[in-house]
Amino acid sequence: MKTENRFNWLHISDFHQGMRSSEHLWYDVKGSFYEDIKYHCLKYGDLDVVIFSGDLTQQAQKEEFDAVTKEIEALWEQFKSVGQNPSLFLVPGNHDLERPKAHSPVAMALQSWMNPDVVEAFYQKDGPYVDQVKAMFKNYSQFLSKLRSSKIPLLEDSVGVLPGDCCGVWKQGENSVGLIGLNTAWSQLT
Repeated sequence: MKTENRFNWLHISDFHQGMRSSEHLWYDVKGSFYEDIKYHCLKYGDLDVVIFSGDLTQQAQKEEFDAVTKEIEALWEQFKSVGQNPSLFLVPGNHDLERPKAHSPVAMALQSWMNPDVVEAFYQKDGPYVDQVKAMFKNYSQFLSKLRSSKIPLLEDSVGVLPGDCCGVWKQGENSVGLIGLNTAWSQLT
């Protein structure tokens, strides 16, 4: 049921797929979570956007992102069971990056963020700093590529220089809501 002038969204954060000794936690609440989604959609109408704001994984390992992909696909199956197909908007968190080696010269320089020379060099976009950040989010970027080729609609009209920087506009009739995702997680190298 579409309701005019209404924007329904679901916010998810801190899934931490791969956290040791807590695998059972999601499975303990998953059924109730799915039932809550069904209840919400039947009572309040269509769910327009799901916003996932970081820490999808615990250590940004490929296997963790593969498991997150399966969970997102299962979640979208639940949405479909109640006639929903919301857009997905993602921003990475500090657990979604692979930490660089402690003595990496580029990582050490990035930790000196208050140095104006580092800031100026970083924003030149082509160089070792941006390359280091892209490398730290390699698995996240591969995860996004898989989602882009899936049937899950991503709300991502434009992407930025850094992995995870994006913006998108949800539209319904004359109404629109713009979302901007900025990856600040790259600055948490340790």
